[in-house]
Amino acid sequence: MRAAAFNRRTLTSAFDHVRICTTMSTTSTESTAASPSKAFFRQPFYSQDGKTRLPQFTAHRGFNKIYPENTLEAFQAAIDVGCHGLETDVQISRDGVVVISHDPTLIRCFGINKKINECDWEYLSTLETIREPRGKMLRLSDFLEFVSSKGRDHVWVLLDIKRNNPAKVIVKKIAETLTSGPYSSQPWNLRIVLGCWNSSYLAVCKEYLPTFQTVLIGFDVVAARKVLRTFPEVSFNLNFKSVKGPLGYGFIDAVHRNKAYKESNKGRFIYGWTFNTPRDIRWAIRKNFDAVLTDDPALFKQISDVWDDEYSKRHEKEDNKVTLRERLFLTLWGLWFVFFGWVFPLVYPYLQRFLVAKPAVKTNVKESSASTR
Repeated sequence: MRAAAFNRRTLTSAFDHVRICTTMSTTSTESTAASPSKAFFRQPFYSQDGKTRLPQFTAHRGFNKIYPENTLEAFQAAIDVGCHGLETDVQISRDGVVVISHDPTLIRCFGINKKINECDWEYLSTLETIREPRGKMLRLSDFLEFVSSKGRDHVWVLLDIKRNNPAKVIVKKIAETLTSGPYSSQPWNLRIVLGCWNSSYLAVCKEYLPTFQTVLIGFDVVAARKVLRTFPEVSFNLNFKSVKGPLGYGFIDAVHRNKAYKESNKGRFIYGWTFNTPRDIRWAIRKNFDAVLTDDPALFKQISDVWDDEYSKRHEKEDNKVTLRERLFLTLWGLWFVFFGWVFPLVYPYLQRFLVAKPAVKTNVKESSASTR
């Protein structure tokens, strides 16, 4: 399908065709997977004693504590540990290829001082990570082929759509990639969650990929509360420190507080990032996060494997203790968001009047000299 002939109606029709074909290729019982309640990211996960529903654990850019982030090696290592999901990031190259990368530039991971949107895929495909073991940059299509292959088709995916890319351009390209293959044994809308950093991206995802689950990614709980009221089908993936602070009080309960969630588990979700210490992981379990993102999935697996009432009680006092340093950090974190989220947008238009210099008034030398005669 040529890009020039591509339009939203054609895309929707093509995606529906792919979804129907992949669903029909499964058994009669598996074909019921079109129901959102059967989505991979909605499956329950319980402690060994069956009493505690645990968060699904998702590898943040793969197992990047040990391997270079967003590489096949990192993703495979995460699957080997037993991760339920993989989180990864997407950017778009100059020639319109959706690639896997967290940063908009190549300097941190590849040691080259260039922007991804200034490079074609032919060049990007030659690069290797600085960090050992060296890995290649992937296209989204490469990643989809990887997770759709046998032995990996049980994991779900959180796609972090980076906001430095034009919303309509990158979401349209993601949709094109999903409809052109490779195809999954289960429809992609049951395996992929689209992560957006603001409401404009959420709206574009709804336009081009309406059957996909979306989540709001961010630090700002105040903005998340607005989305909670205005986007009834959107879930959340927040930095856990913002939820842990004073502005996040009660937010997890607010996300879960709806009839659909309680009765059929079809409601909203709350994900958190990034949990990399035993204490933080235990806190996430007690707070009923639906999924957690971690750089060290082996650590989460270790804790989840031994979690029971006795283990929880043994560490509860330690985990609930808030140090002076943590109190100070959470307070400053809250103040930072109050200032830049509320105060700064209000006062900035007034500051502009004083910060922007007035243009110099040009005078006509001949006219001014004539007027003095």
